[in-house]
Amino acid sequence: MNAPVTTLPDIGRTRIGSGDHEGLIQHVAIFLADGKILSDETFKLHSFQGQEQISGPFELHLELHANTDSKGKVAFAFEDILTRPVTVGLNLPGAGPHDFARAIKGGSEEHLALWNGIASDFAMGVPGVYHLTVRPALWKLSLTNRYEIHRQRNIRDAIETTLGAHGIVPATTNGTRNSVSLSAVSGADNPAVTRVQDWLQAGESDLDFIQRLLGKAHIYFYFEHHATHHRVIFANRPSYPPTLPDGRKLRYAETGTDPLGLDQDDLVLGYQYSQTMTSTSVTGTLARQHAAWEEDTVAQFDTYRAQSAAQPGDLPFHRFQVYQYGGSDGEVRWDTETCDHTRNTSATSMQGSSTCPLMHPGFTITLDEASAPEVNPMQIRPTLGDRSFVLNSVKHQADLGGTYRNQFQATESYGQIASFSVRDTQQGWVLAQVVKHDNGEYPKDWRYYQRSAFDPETDKLKDSTANPTMLRPKGVYVRFATASPESAPVWIKLAQHMLSAPELGVTVLVSRANDFSELPEIQSIVQNNGHKTVTPSGWTANTSVGSNYSTNYGDSRGVRFGLNSPGNLAPAKTWVDDKYNKGNSEVSGWFSGVHLRDVSWSQGGSSNYSMAENGRADVLGESISIGSNYSKQDAYESKGISVVDHSWNQSTSITTYSDSTVSGTAERHDKVTTSISTSDTGTSTSDNKVGITNSTSLTGLSNSASATGMANSVSATGIVNRADATGISNGINATGISNNLGATGIDNRLSLTGSSVNLSLTGESTSIGATGTETRINATGASTSIGATGANTSISATGANTSISATGSNTNISALGESTDISAVGSSTRIGATGVSTNINASGVSTDISATSSSTRISVTADLQEISLVAGGLHLRVDQSVEGELTDLGARVVSALWAIV
Repeated sequence: MNAPVTTLPDIGRTRIGSGDHEGLIQHVAIFLADGKILSDETFKLHSFQGQEQISGPFELHLELHANTDSKGKVAFAFEDILTRPVTVGLNLPGAGPHDFARAIKGGSEEHLALWNGIASDFAMGVPGVYHLTVRPALWKLSLTNRYEIHRQRNIRDAIETTLGAHGIVPATTNGTRNSVSLSAVSGADNPAVTRVQDWLQAGESDLDFIQRLLGKAHIYFYFEHHATHHRVIFANRPSYPPTLPDGRKLRYAETGTDPLGLDQDDLVLGYQYSQTMTSTSVTGTLARQHAAWEEDTVAQFDTYRAQSAAQPGDLPFHRFQVYQYGGSDGEVRWDTETCDHTRNTSATSMQGSSTCPLMHPGFTITLDEASAPEVNPMQIRPTLGDRSFVLNSVKHQADLGGTYRNQFQATESYGQIASFSVRDTQQGWVLAQVVKHDNGEYPKDWRYYQRSAFDPETDKLKDSTANPTMLRPKGVYVRFATASPESAPVWIKLAQHMLSAPELGVTVLVSRANDFSELPEIQSIVQNNGHKTVTPSGWTANTSVGSNYSTNYGDSRGVRFGLNSPGNLAPAKTWVDDKYNKGNSEVSGWFSGVHLRDVSWSQGGSSNYSMAENGRADVLGESISIGSNYSKQDAYESKGISVVDHSWNQSTSITTYSDSTVSGTAERHDKVTTSISTSDTGTSTSDNKVGITNSTSLTGLSNSASATGMANSVSATGIVNRADATGISNGINATGISNNLGATGIDNRLSLTGSSVNLSLTGESTSIGATGTETRINATGASTSIGATGANTSISATGANTSISATGSNTNISALGESTDISAVGSSTRIGATGVSTNINASGVSTDISATSSSTRISVTADLQEISLVAGGLHLRVDQSVEGELTDLGARVVSALWAIV
């Protein structure tokens, strides 16, 4: 159970012979580990003295004499004595010579005064003289400490567990000599039993840990001594055993100092009874301080109060306790009443000396006012007769001659013997609540504070010798937890390090400043959800140098107003809460049931400037977004400027919708060096309604390729004015089916083309045109047109048509059938047919029409003109220049057809 004591070899080892022990009235017994007992036959108790006190280890000093003999039968070393049980006995009147020897072997303890403990110190002096110090087994707890959590125990169980680790266990299960009793620590409202929690022992000794717990529940302890063991008894109620078991009383009187008087063991000598001023009552306040994690609102505190008297008097003792859990009216009432008992006990005391060796702290003595005939007769003070006192300290002294004296201190036994002190309260700081004093309003919602939730105020401190003489510190009004709810609040200064004031309703700790001024100030805030800056400028600053990691798991809801914003909080928090709880389902059906992680409301403008490390050529940032995005802007003006050397944009959408309404003027200016546009559209539907369109286009070179499966276009234009100037235009169209319906009121076109090449290949073309008035002016330097049409049906209905054509050179070739040759040679060739019916037929194997002269004219005028050429072959002769031109045109037609294919 205990670690062995380490000593040097042979140091302290000695041999002792047997001695005469008959007639001794004071005895000693040392119980060795091997079962042997070193008692009067080995050691003679020459003298002993010691002290016992309530709630503390006792200490006895013994002087032992023995016959040192190198041939003695008893041999021992220091380690054989240390930690071993020791019993000291003193014969009472009527004791026999062998009563002590029988008692240490388990016999009767009657007629003996006994002290039992363990050997804590052993020393040897001159030959045959030894000194032994005896202390309780409890004292061993002062030699060890721990860093330990005592899990889920009340105070009583924590004490029992700590003692059990050192072999001090309850008597019912005690297998050793020493035991403990905790049965007097009980009660349904006793905090030593009712409060179950974890207890931290952080480096303090086991004994200090126990004594710290005792003061929390008014627990005291004392010792009960027996011939073979001792018991430590814990209690926290005024229930004390009597010193004299037979109910005898101690006589207090003046006695003689002759041997007859000294042999009496029931006398109180030289006593002094006194009363002292003390507190007039006890007022108890128990504050249950809430933790920040217990509830969403700021941490508060609950108070429970009790008074020991209806009228507290002029000197009340205010006992203030703060707990993190529990608390009730019954608990504070029990604590206040118990504390009041200790107050009453501390008001009276009795001290003196006695011849009674049975006196121990924690035991009561009752005084007898009657004088015995064998003492000097004199007037007895009857005021102390039958008064009962409980001992709280005793000093013993005895010698070999049988003289025993003690000095004791006692107090009235009707009260609690645990110590009383006005320091036995929470000192140095007090809980308080910030309260309204001027124009503030208590927060209505812990999530969103209104601007008026803060009420800091300024006071003044004056020093007439200083410069300046006045200081105006910032502070708030508070109400202490020890004050009644109806009491007036007090102003408390903010601590020196505080840059902001807490909100109304928050819990703070008020203490003295840690300097010579000792100004009362708010040292700390238990928990707050807001603060108001109180610096002269209204600004605070924070600069951080160094990198950091940040990880956040959680959502956020926020409302922000500018410093001078009017700040209508109600609609802002409603909007934020609705968006967070319901999402944004009114914008899109996709948002139904979608949870938004961050929702914020902000009022007031902002500006942001961001620049890459090395300017515009460096990387500024990267943004990757996955998920749906919805935005809305309602503004008077929006401007955006972008200067980018290289811009690349890619967009892939299944469905797009764009709706733009411009009430004023939409203006756009593009300046592009090279523009490349590629569009692949399955179906395109465009509906445009334009009052007036003015379009000016100047293009150096335009290449356009369009492949459309089907195009439907409806255009209604009031007036179209268009001017095109094109250097070169190359266009290739391949259209399966084209249906075009145009209704134009007036169409004015001006076209100036340097060179135009148009190639059209149409499978089937249907064109319907209805034109009210059409005016065309064409000026063409050279025009070449090639048309290959499988089937062509054209219907034109023209109200009035004016056509002016100026052609420098015009060549038109039309080939129908298997082979048709037409040859016209000359500067002018004209064929005219006029009349009702004109029919020219050429039938035969070969028909040859040849006109050769400077002027050849064939004119047919009638109502019906028909020229029909029917034969197996038709041949038209022309000169070589015309024939070469036709050959070249044929080659170009073939090339164009191959390109189309």
